[in-house]
Amino acid sequence: MRKWALVLVIAIASPVHAVNLIGCRDWTRLEGGQREDTLIGLYEQILTSDRASRWQFNRVLTRKCLHGKTALIAAEFDEDCAQGIRTPLDSLEKRLWGHARSCVQ
Repeated sequence: MRKWALVLVIAIASPVHAVNLIGCRDWTRLEGGQREDTLIGLYEQILTSDRASRWQFNRVLTRKCLHGKTALIAAEFDEDCAQGIRTPLDSLEKRLWGHARSCVQ
């Protein structure tokens, strides 16, 4: 199993109360399609998390909105990771949650 697929499996199988982000070291090793798959797995973690369960929103529209922002989010992750391989995961997580909140409908 490829490493990116393992990351995606871990992301989907993780408890719903936590979002398990990928770090910059692993992110920078992923190729285009792998990055998209990883982000989609992260979206699902967010939308099914305890934190998101407190929001009243249309999951279908929110998921569609996030999918529409995949290239932007990937570019922002690239930019953050370009600043250093040790970019704190919380900065990537803040970006991801910010996009999720902006998509809530």
